[in-house]
Amino acid sequence: HGLPPLVTSSSDELLTNRNNNIRLTILSTLSGLPQVTIPVMLPSTLRIGLSFIGPRNSDLQLISLARQIAIAGEGFESPD
Repeated sequence: HGLPPLVTSSSDELLTNRNNNIRLTILSTLSGLPQVTIPVMLPSTLRIGLSFIGPRNSDLQLISLARQIAIAGEGFESPD
């Protein structure tokens, strides 16, 4: 659904973005599954969120996975 809103976005744009994000994250909420989202920097300073959903009661393992991915990504530079 596009890029994140700018700081200068209107209230309507922020609400639209919020509703779009809810549509993406509601699955784990309704199913009772843990979910973690980590920021990822792509070429040209494009940022996305990468989400992982785990099985029930895997909260700590999911957090550990996210931490490992974040640590592994440190030191990588954009190919720009």
